Amino acid sequence: MRAVIKTNRLPASALNRDKRVVSSTVSSLQRQIIRNPVVLNVEPEDASRSERSKALRSAGYEVMEAECAADALGALAVCTPTAALINVNLPDSTGVELRHTLRSVHPNLPVLLVTAAEFDSLTLEFSAADRHWLRSDTGGEDLVNAVTQAITAPSSTPASSLWIVSDHLGAILDASPAAARLLNVSIRGLRERSMILFFERDRDHWQRTLMRAVLGEHVRQSGMLRPKDRRPLLIGVAIEAASDWTRPALRWNLEPEPATQTGDQHV
Repeated sequence: MRAVIKTNRLPASALNRDKRVVSSTVSSLQRQIIRNPVVLNVEPEDASRSERSKALRSAGYEVMEAECAADALGALAVCTPTAALINVNLPDSTGVELRHTLRSVHPNLPVLLVTAAEFDSLTLEFSAADRHWLRSDTGGEDLVNAVTQAITAPSSTPASSLWIVSDHLGAILDASPAAARLLNVSIRGLRERSMILFFERDRDHWQRTLMRAVLGEHVRQSGMLRPKDRRPLLIGVAIEAASDWTRPALRWNLEPEPATQTGDQHV
């Protein structure tokens, strides 16, 4: 005898009702996510960290707190932040290095670096204008506005518009217009120079750094750059293979940093 398997079919009205419930639940969750973006607040000083978190929470943000780079990276296992607020001086790293690490995982993550250093006119022209930096005394409504603007600004590639392409010895092959303005030399004039000679001191170190990049390492450093006929400028540098060139070449991505009291920093 053939077995008969009976199935109970739900009425169409019940199915539609269930779909509406699921759709309503998903929409509610989506609205909650949009209403409550998460900010990763990395600050070694308890009072400053608490003050910024309080201002952000009062504006409706969720906040994950971290005292150091290690804690910040551990927080990523719990939740993916919508934006990050990072002090440049951390006990186990620097804010610049932590930003590089975060963006290696989340390339379009808005990151604001917090610093007590003063911005000079050159740094303001080439860096602060794109909202990467925030003064440490910024709080309350100004802090919330800065974070909101960073989140809502149109997403853009994290690649720097300040770039130099050199050969394996540091001889400049090409440069972006912004990099030429930064160095105060025409693009044609830059092609006759060595990138290493623009660093004010420790040029042997930069030559060794260049060799590490030639061997395939993606190198990140900070150092004092001296543009032509201008005073020195603290700058962050990331050097990697220029894969878009038909011959072997290296790309130097530059980012001016606020002046500090410590001089050169090799990150």
